[in-house]
Amino acid sequence: MGYAKHVTKPKFTHQKIQARPDQVQNNAGGYVFKADDWVRLDRFLILGNEAGTYYASEKDMTIENYDIVRNLIQANGAKVVDRICEISKSRRAAKNLPAIFALAVCSVFGDQATRTYANRRMREVCRFSTDMFRWVDIVNTLKQGKHGKGLHRALGWWYVSNPVRDLTYQVCKYPHRKTDEMEQAWSHRDILRLIKIGPNRKTRRGTPDVALLRPSVKYDHVFNYAVNGRTGFDDEKFAALNDDEELRYIYGHEMAKQTKDANTMVRLIKDYRLTLESVPNNLLTPAVWKALLVDMPMNALVRNMNRMTAACIFEPMSNELHLACDKLTNEEQIQRAGLHPMNILKAHRQYAQGHGDKGDLQWTPVQKIMDALDDAFDKAFACVEPSGKAILTAIDMSGSMQGSCCNGCQLIDAATATAVMAMVVARREKNSHIIGFHDALESRLSLSAKDTLETATQKMDRLRQFRGTDCSLPIMYALQKNIKVDAFVIMTDGETWAGHQHPFQALQEYRRRMNPQTRCVVVAFSATGFSIMPPEDSLTLNIAGLDTATPQLISDFAAGRI
Repeated sequence: MGYAKHVTKPKFTHQKIQARPDQVQNNAGGYVFKADDWVRLDRFLILGNEAGTYYASEKDMTIENYDIVRNLIQANGAKVVDRICEISKSRRAAKNLPAIFALAVCSVFGDQATRTYANRRMREVCRFSTDMFRWVDIVNTLKQGKHGKGLHRALGWWYVSNPVRDLTYQVCKYPHRKTDEMEQAWSHRDILRLIKIGPNRKTRRGTPDVALLRPSVKYDHVFNYAVNGRTGFDDEKFAALNDDEELRYIYGHEMAKQTKDANTMVRLIKDYRLTLESVPNNLLTPAVWKALLVDMPMNALVRNMNRMTAACIFEPMSNELHLACDKLTNEEQIQRAGLHPMNILKAHRQYAQGHGDKGDLQWTPVQKIMDALDDAFDKAFACVEPSGKAILTAIDMSGSMQGSCCNGCQLIDAATATAVMAMVVARREKNSHIIGFHDALESRLSLSAKDTLETATQKMDRLRQFRGTDCSLPIMYALQKNIKVDAFVIMTDGETWAGHQHPFQALQEYRRRMNPQTRCVVVAFSATGFSIMPPEDSLTLNIAGLDTATPQLISDFAAGRI
């Protein structure tokens, strides 16, 4: 009858039953641990919460992460600002909007020192006009339209600390913006009229106000153009812009706006190194695209590969095809541009599709471009020193992972993102193995280091099914197979609930029976507040997925370097 089994405490607990008092219930009904607030900040900054998750709406997650940021500001505002700037500047996140939002919260709700510090460092996060417009829109919304000197100085510093050449490019390329998440449209004209940068701006103490003090006369020309356009110059002063290396982009940009002929546009592009934003859509002929390609920035190249292919400029063995592939596979240019692998993956998925999600644009994918994007994806991660350890990477293929998109991209769900990240780890760690799981092990998955983006995503697409989540399975698999693992890497959204034992219990059992020093890296693919492992476990690391630093962090932790 086994009477003793009925009265003794069971070794394992079903995941829908609380095993420890410090566990909390996740969105799926399973019990896990609360993630540290600093871990949650990293997750939000790197992953964002656009489109929410399978269980939680975007609004609910935004409110949760907003509260986390505000709580951390009260504890150590300067540290929060430093963390935001660090992650944004190192381009570790695919999208900059979470960092912009978090910094705006610091600028509005921090104490005086935090607000000043956040405003002073705003340009480090808002490197482009669109980012600055988003920041001022968020601040304006949070402050309900109230403007103060702090806001004016932050905006003034953005303008006066930008070199003249860069500022000229910014006001021409992004004169105004109204993105979907913004409450209202913003323009350089509106902002410059609001803050009134001038040659004699002073503080209340009578000292020069450097944030609102015009650095040189050249800035006056840029501000004049941003506010008044071509009408701000008489013919002689406008012609003089063409003779100034720092200001001549304005002249070329205005000439392009007046051009009706594609051949003239090609000459202007070459003479002034004009970008796509300076070219009217009706003049985007194959010849114009070819001229733009020569100096096209890396991020713009990835974004516009579809349009250029549709324009038929990538003919077999053409110079344009060689140039595009050379750029996409140039590791130095990829790193310098801060091209994020997630954005490359999105471009690859969209390009392979052969048509846009909106409109009637269609193209025939060029295999060499597909191969170059695959190579670019791998090179977008920093060089990694392998750990040399035995690593078992487990990817969550459950319904919640397949029902959540990444960074708002409907083409890529969280499960697919884990697959390509696991592939990246496998390419760097020779002694590694990849398995998939949901509420059972997925024996049909056969990912390896030799997979490409195309084959990896195709394999995931073929295995789509909505099942439950049991994050203890990878550990129990290794235990049952007597596989000695130095580090488990579990890629999940943390919504585990279906197992008859908690993941931390499985890891304790594995350490007891196989290897007491086995480490575990939990790679989160949603910005929720959960962790499947207890916070006091020093051999466990929580990191955010879709982070350019993820492969290096995994390697360093597995090797005991951190």
